[in-house]
Amino acid sequence: MEMRLSQRVEAFQQKQHEEEMKVEMVQKKKMEDIQHKHALELIKRMDKEENVRRIQRMQEYQREKLLEKIMSETERAERIK
Repeated sequence: MEMRLSQRVEAFQQKQHEEEMKVEMVQKKKMEDIQHKHALELIKRMDKEENVRRIQRMQEYQREKLLEKIMSETERAERIK
């Protein structure tokens, strides 16, 4: 009788330990997923910021080229006069 009770207690403890290990693994996986999601969000945000800067540089370059063209045509018109 004593042996059976101790075996049942041991089996119960083993099962509880296994369940705790499963819960721990699920929590660890969930935490890793959250960290992965945050990393992806950070990368996306950085990509968007870089794209904005790239577009701004491109627009500035185009403005400068247009200004150069206007100045060149103005100088040309002045020479023709």
